[in-house]
Amino acid sequence: MDYCSPNLTASGQRVCARFESCCTGNDLSDLGQLVFALLAEESIGGACLNRLGLTMKVLAAGSLGPEAANAATQFLSDGVAETDINSQPLTRQQAADETPRWYVTLRDKAAVIAKRSTDGPSIGSEHLLIAMVQMDGFVKDVLSQHGVQHDAVVDALGQGEDSATKIDVDFALAIDDEAQSAVHVNSPCDQMADGNPQTSQQGSAGDAAAVHALLDANLNRAREGLRVLEDCARFVLCCVKTTEWLKNIRHQLVEAEIRLRTKHSVIQRRNVEADAGTGLTTANEQRRANLKDIITANCRRMQEAIRSLEEFGKLIDSQFSASCKQLRYQTYQAEQMLESRMTLPESNSKTALPTTSRRRTQRQQRLQSSLLYVLMTEQFCNQPWKQTAAGVLAAGADILQLREKTLAAPELRRRAAYLRDLCSEHDALFFMNDDPEVAQSMNADGVHVGQSDLPVSEVRKLVDPDQLIGLSTHNLQQLNAAAECKADYVGVGPMFTTQTKSFDEYSGPAYAMQASKNANMPWFAIGGIGHENLVELIDSGVRRIAVCSTVLSAADPKNATGLLKQQLLEAGATD
Repeated sequence: MDYCSPNLTASGQRVCARFESCCTGNDLSDLGQLVFALLAEESIGGACLNRLGLTMKVLAAGSLGPEAANAATQFLSDGVAETDINSQPLTRQQAADETPRWYVTLRDKAAVIAKRSTDGPSIGSEHLLIAMVQMDGFVKDVLSQHGVQHDAVVDALGQGEDSATKIDVDFALAIDDEAQSAVHVNSPCDQMADGNPQTSQQGSAGDAAAVHALLDANLNRAREGLRVLEDCARFVLCCVKTTEWLKNIRHQLVEAEIRLRTKHSVIQRRNVEADAGTGLTTANEQRRANLKDIITANCRRMQEAIRSLEEFGKLIDSQFSASCKQLRYQTYQAEQMLESRMTLPESNSKTALPTTSRRRTQRQQRLQSSLLYVLMTEQFCNQPWKQTAAGVLAAGADILQLREKTLAAPELRRRAAYLRDLCSEHDALFFMNDDPEVAQSMNADGVHVGQSDLPVSEVRKLVDPDQLIGLSTHNLQQLNAAAECKADYVGVGPMFTTQTKSFDEYSGPAYAMQASKNANMPWFAIGGIGHENLVELIDSGVRRIAVCSTVLSAADPKNATGLLKQQLLEAGATD
């Protein structure tokens, strides 16, 4: 079979390529491999199987053959399933000899289903799945035993007669066959090029088709960018948290796409041959000088695509648009996580940085990209401190500081070791409060001291050269002094009254405005900051904050942390 056929969508090509590369000649095993291919490619058909209970875990149990079980077990362990469809390409005759007869019939049936659907003539994963449950024989029977039956599949895919809930938009969603095959001819762009601008035509099928094709194109662009970034995080940067974060964004995007296509079955795939942009390119697109170029280019690709989905999605489905908006904010966080994890290149030259300098630079990069700093003090925790720490880190806290003034030394060290490892799992920085010796012995990322503690110059002698030092400041004079003594970052505050510490005077937002204009290092506003008053601080130039009881004392610390992080991401996105 030719899995690069133009009659297959992008996901259809991936599914068929994966399946056709591992046919065994055993019908049950081959069916298991096809089910695995649908699930592994995170396709619409695969998402439907998951909803109906035929999951990777079911495959791993062996009910669809040992080959599929092994592949599913590896997938569940590694989170990815590689297949190289170009390593040993089969000739057409070889493919014909090795491809199961039932699969050839299934592809033909899927082609008929696709042609009759509103999705256009290309075979997608959903068409393959519908064909599987329609085609009489062992494929249909085996799937039925696992609860995957025709009516259930149709309902899950939203292709029943009453399943599509239409909403009012600026144009008619019903598109006839002629309009589907001529998206470009009737598009607003071509109308304007002819000297007859018509940017808002009520009931224009051409307008609707153009928007549908645009949504499909940007869904593809966003997924492609996410996949490149995910591979970079996993295989190059070896960063577990960032990989999981990007994978979660990709999963959410797939879910949003499934909901969109379920609700509006007319959303179609673009006519690639008629797309005027496919042949356009620039010199910069063909060059990548280093890893940073790859990350930056694909972050832009991902964010721009999701922004376009958000805007044009408003014409079709407000819920889909809102989902894209939230995903876009998450992409900014992903970009910061990737940039903070980029390592300096190895070099054989005499100017190569020593190991300690390289590690220090990495920590400084991560500090620079950090937005939310949480001080951990058990007395303020509404939940057990370990559960609280895990929650705030999972919600996006970039830095955790252990701030315990009364703990005995052995317990302090135990907690420091626990939180250090927990922060490492979440790719967050870990700092000790006021104790350079413990920070050094526990290999913390750094230590934070106050104005009444040891001066930064003395602390520097007690910690490793690659560890960072933070300093609390309460006015512009102390901020300037922190720069002179080369502190790595400063706390700026207190902004408001706080349960954590008593002050005779409060610097307030006015000091934050001074810091935004004068600080030449990362700075975190601190003191009584919460979801409500953060708006005022953002208006004063605050982009990083440190908090304690605001999140620790909350009924749901994870949710409270997430709300603050979301506000900071939105503020950064508007700069």
